[in-house]
Amino acid sequence: MRSFGMRVFTAAAATVGLVGFGAGAAAAAETYEVQPGDTLSGIARSLDTVDTWQQLHAANPKLSDPNLIFPGQVLQVATGGAAAPAASEPASEPTSEPASAPAATTDTGVWDRLAQCESSGDWSINTGNGYYGGLQFALSSWEWVGGQGYPHEASRAEQIHRAEILLERQGWNAWPSCSRQLGLR
Repeated sequence: MRSFGMRVFTAAAATVGLVGFGAGAAAAAETYEVQPGDTLSGIARSLDTVDTWQQLHAANPKLSDPNLIFPGQVLQVATGGAAAPAASEPASEPTSEPASAPAATTDTGVWDRLAQCESSGDWSINTGNGYYGGLQFALSSWEWVGGQGYPHEASRAEQIHRAEILLERQGWNAWPSCSRQLGLR
């Protein structure tokens, strides 16, 4: 069972700065921060306010895939009323290093250098190790940033677009070895 330290009780009005609630959300809401190794069914079992993972999934409409949750992501759990809306975006994974510059300032040259390090610059590579494309996306990361299909089947421009979203969410830690080698963190 998870400790109560992982749960935070808030009133909807007090959470407006953290999560934008609609006018009809007057019930108190419990939030739960996803921990490494968590699953929706495990979280549902640990909470006394939720009976099934399906209820937890229904309380978080922005959670498109119930099998894909990330450490640091904040989930909503309704208490004493209808399900509260979910946070607008999953939180990035906690890291010991802060995220670097926002993606809007990232030039495409840095992505070519990163791809050279990650995949010898081959944007269509499928190495068979669970990482795909020039920037070696894990399929779960690719889908988390809105990618469709497999990364290695997407264009260079699409891979860079998805990488910029991942950079905003995780910083250069998404590419730990090569970003360090290139002096990006």
